[in-house]
Amino acid sequence: MTLLKAESLSIQFGGLKAVDKVSLEIEKGQLFGLIGPNGAGKTTFFNLLTGVYKPTEGKLFFDGQEITNVPTVSRSHLGIRRTFQNIRLFKGLTVLENALIAFDQNMSYSLFDSFLKSSKFHLQEKEAYDKALKLLTLFKLDLNKNDKASDLSYGAQRKLEIIRTLMSDPQLILLDEPAAGMNHSETAQLMDLIKKVRDDFKLTILLIEHDMKLVMGLCEQIAVLDHGNKIAQGRPDEVSRDPQVIEAYLGPDLDSGVTT
Repeated sequence: MTLLKAESLSIQFGGLKAVDKVSLEIEKGQLFGLIGPNGAGKTTFFNLLTGVYKPTEGKLFFDGQEITNVPTVSRSHLGIRRTFQNIRLFKGLTVLENALIAFDQNMSYSLFDSFLKSSKFHLQEKEAYDKALKLLTLFKLDLNKNDKASDLSYGAQRKLEIIRTLMSDPQLILLDEPAAGMNHSETAQLMDLIKKVRDDFKLTILLIEHDMKLVMGLCEQIAVLDHGNKIAQGRPDEVSRDPQVIEAYLGPDLDSGVTT
């Protein structure tokens, strides 16, 4: 079943069409990659999907419901979560606190409950703590739970961002360059983690990534943007052989190891 459907999405800034009539469908449970050279419109497209930008043309559907004009906060409550190119943690808070904050929209106890420390308060706080610790353990950050987020390595901060998206039981996660700043070993571990998270939590994942080895080894479908236009879509092996993709993005040498 289709979870996310974009129909001819476009956005124009002055005389520049940053995204031009891009259509795609992402199936439930799919690992979908979005690639393209710098300035191709990938992050702008993410911003359209999450409601940061409103399209000048086109429609967007999520789980059968049109969400073209639905605000960002409401999309989050529907189950759409994302990470950003630039890490956006509360760096003065601990690793555990960063994870717990992301559970806030799931909390339903009142201010009165919190003052009285009611059973509802304790139950939901325990649920949040248990879930945060489970995710921190999965990502091997449980031993760092009391460290400040700013003290984590760059790669570990990226992992903490992904943990925060998982805290609120999303249906769709948008990962904007999740492997940025990671070494080869960390990237390989991240690939395994993303697959495990998709399978264990029954999620759908859309990611932007410049590490072509990660994209080709991880994603089941890939769409390619260039100057705001979708120039190709298909399985990794199909996309890697597409002449337009090679010219626009991969280049003739394919340093990433992708063969044509």
